[in-house]
Amino acid sequence: MAACSAAWAQAPDADAPPAPTKGEAKAQRDFKMLDFNGDGKLSRTEVQLFPRLAAAFDDADTDKDGYVSYEEVRAFAAKYREQRDQQRAAAQAAAAASSPRP
Repeated sequence: MAACSAAWAQAPDADAPPAPTKGEAKAQRDFKMLDFNGDGKLSRTEVQLFPRLAAAFDDADTDKDGYVSYEEVRAFAAKYREQRDQQRAAAQAAAAASSPRP
């Protein structure tokens, strides 16, 4: 019985969120680094160190409150990656279509 209890105590919690990936952990660190005042959101001034986000601040600020939350940054990054991947795929398809076949 004691062994069963110990095993149960060490079993992962099914309701616990998954551990962050390396990229997610880096994003969390970067967000905290930019959040100078520690309020959990980024102002236009705080994002000036991150030019891509500064340029797209209005797009990232989906609730239009003048700040970008971590969730908004995550959504912006996912949208950016999807667009980048689509552009790469289109460029590769165009290169493949234009290359001569033996």
